[in-house]
Amino acid sequence: MRKQTPTTKKIKKLLSETFGTQHSDARIWVHKEHWGGVHIVIISDVFEKKGLSDRDEMVWPILETLPKRDQMQIRLCLLITHDEALNYFPDEEPKEADVAMV
Repeated sequence: MRKQTPTTKKIKKLLSETFGTQHSDARIWVHKEHWGGVHIVIISDVFEKKGLSDRDEMVWPILETLPKRDQMQIRLCLLITHDEALNYFPDEEPKEADVAMV
């Protein structure tokens, strides 16, 4: 079961107030897996024509401001464009349930 916890809410708030504010097209999901790992999915066209390390450099400095105990729970950070999202999600606009399956 995927759920929201104080940690996922803190991460979502941080990403929304920083990355989300800077990139208005960003869709951000954060949830916790039943085994305890946190999954983050960010969809934004700002990732267009950027390699994986460049994408990471756009988001991880933000995540590194979190307490270490919160950082250590992150198991997936998927950073994709809207076009790339079509490869991951069956609908044109992913729903929370679709993202939770990543």
